[in-house]
Amino acid sequence: MQFDKFTTKSAEAIQGAIQLAGQLTHNELTVWHLLLVLVQQPDGIVPAILTKLEKDIPHIADSIKKELAKLPTVSQVDQPR
Repeated sequence: MQFDKFTTKSAEAIQGAIQLAGQLTHNELTVWHLLLVLVQQPDGIVPAILTKLEKDIPHIADSIKKELAKLPTVSQVDQPR
């Protein structure tokens, strides 16, 4: 992926989503990973818009985390040796 084609914040969000998927041992990057990173991005446009709309960002983040918890994970047993 050519990150030089993205804005700094966009590239950070994509990289953060990839890292999040890895931390959660998900073998697939989904929109939920990206959405959580965008909602929690410091000085990002998404939190600014949500704040302006008077939305509860922690509640939204928790809802996204619940969706992420539903995704299958890769266990040590599933990984090739």
